[in-house]
Amino acid sequence: MPMSRKQVNADLYKNEEDFLDRAEKLKKQTSVVSKEDALKILGVPKNRLQQELPAATIALKNPGASFQPYQWSEMDRFGVEMKRYSTYSTAFRDLPKTFKLALHKLHVQVDVNGFDHKLFLVFDDSCGVDGCLDGVYLAAVPVHERDKIYIWDLFSNFAQNAASQGGKEAVSALGF
Repeated sequence: MPMSRKQVNADLYKNEEDFLDRAEKLKKQTSVVSKEDALKILGVPKNRLQQELPAATIALKNPGASFQPYQWSEMDRFGVEMKRYSTYSTAFRDLPKTFKLALHKLHVQVDVNGFDHKLFLVFDDSCGVDGCLDGVYLAAVPVHERDKIYIWDLFSNFAQNAASQGGKEAVSALGF
């Protein structure tokens, strides 16, 4: 039985497909679109972007490779090259929470299943005033959350609270 939804930036898009379509459209515009135009295509206001640390840029631009400089000059050159880039990210999540009553297992269960999407935008700040889009990287992380509440615990807690409340009334009736 659907209960509610866990959402991040879901108000900006019609659904998950709309988010993914805009991300794909943006991937096709790499090297020709400015930061402002990229945000317009994506439909994200600036205040919903998060600026990433330089380590994220290095990992996105050089996947699977670990930079091992042999000389200080190589390290300096690599550092200067990486300073050209700025990386921003935005997230999308629209996952339904479902409620299950499992009497044969004596528990109530709330499940959340789907994907968290995180879109990374890498801009080359050396081209133009606003910089130009250098890369678009989409990460989809599977989400499987499950919370269980055992019915026995519910009844036990209810009984304890009722007994303690009744005990308080009995003590006060006796005048203590």
